[in-house]
Amino acid sequence: QCFSIGNARWYILEGQRENDDFVLFGIVVGLAETEYSYISANEMSSVELDATKFGLGKVRVEQRKPFPPCQLSEIFDRELQSFLNRLYD
Repeated sequence: QCFSIGNARWYILEGQRENDDFVLFGIVVGLAETEYSYISANEMSSVELDATKFGLGKVRVEQRKPFPPCQLSEIFDRELQSFLNRLYD
């Protein structure tokens, strides 16, 4: 799965239910630094940016669809692939 807001993208690798939430693990791209990260689904759904001065209103994290399961190497995202190449090459 992939979620995004603005330039930030979360590529979810796995997740598990914890009470009334899901804790997700994946790679976050487009913030200060690309990194592996845990994030709460509830926390992600509460993120809202005010982009009214750009004519966009309130912007929320959205799930990218369709986004079928695939290998990380198959995802066309330059920042993601650069991060993976630094780790595994």
